[in-house]
Amino acid sequence: MRALARPAGALRLLALLLSPLALAPACGGDLDSVVVVQLQGPTTLPAVFRLRATLSNAGTPDSKLFPGVAPSAPIAFPTAFSLTLPHARAGDLDVAIDALGERGDVVANGAARVPIKRGDHAEITVALAAGAPLCGNGNVDAGEDCDDGDRVSNGTCDFRCQKRGDSVDASSGCSLDLLANGAFDAGEAGWTVGSTINPRMIYMAGDPALGGFAPSSAPYLALLGRNLTTGEETLSQAIHIPAAARTLTMQGMVHTAVTSCPSCNAGALEIVQGSAITPVKSWTGQDGGAGWQPFTATLDAVALRDATATFRLRVAASGGSISPFFFDSLTLKPDPCGP
Repeated sequence: MRALARPAGALRLLALLLSPLALAPACGGDLDSVVVVQLQGPTTLPAVFRLRATLSNAGTPDSKLFPGVAPSAPIAFPTAFSLTLPHARAGDLDVAIDALGERGDVVANGAARVPIKRGDHAEITVALAAGAPLCGNGNVDAGEDCDDGDRVSNGTCDFRCQKRGDSVDASSGCSLDLLANGAFDAGEAGWTVGSTINPRMIYMAGDPALGGFAPSSAPYLALLGRNLTTGEETLSQAIHIPAAARTLTMQGMVHTAVTSCPSCNAGALEIVQGSAITPVKSWTGQDGGAGWQPFTATLDAVALRDATATFRLRVAASGGSISPFFFDSLTLKPDPCGP
């Protein structure tokens, strides 16, 4: 396990798991598959000292504790750990998380699914909610199809206590996109701008506001944080999550114009429902790269089924240097696609 720098009174965790889910070692030129699990939690969560990850892939379970030895300080969120699976493994990786308090009791939980491909890189976001999960208690509670006493996808019941079958696991055939104009090629159609200084956030290639920066996919892109020194600004649209959705997978292209700038503005992708905000992905001035960078995040959608919510891009000023964020080619797809 590799731990990040510790802020006072808290532990930020980055763990490396060599998972026995994959039984064959990589060989020759084949690459291992790497899954980065991003963990988000509200500030109201009780103190979390360890994380128990229950993993399922191809009906094979595994369970790990992070960190391996209980720390003296609580874990600070957001945090992350990575899973390395030898190249032979593919298909859905189901991740159920129990967040443990100082005495080992479950104080929060979350779960999400991500499809993995051989030798590929994937990211999954698990949003923690306070309290122990009902799934796995052996009783079929509200919102559950089944409960076989664990949080493992095997038999006829999966890790979220939903029935398994072709209708659930057919994510590869999903083509439904919940976003309207996610590539911005229709200009501002479908999007709502929230800013006190920038009345526009969607620009056509060649616009002077872009300073010569080109879209990832012409002709339009979104630009947030331009000249932003205080407050925040948002670009959002309403979405409706299908009643059968198990997960939501968000993909797109992002470019941060500044690198190695911890005091610069911060960007975020969020799902908002009423007063509840579910963080999906975040970026800072430290994340700048050369040109456009692809991103993928998968979120558990069970709690959002058949609901209207808001897909939101947000940039917040840090009081330091200005750092704009560019976005293009966004998609938001549910699994499964059915009603």
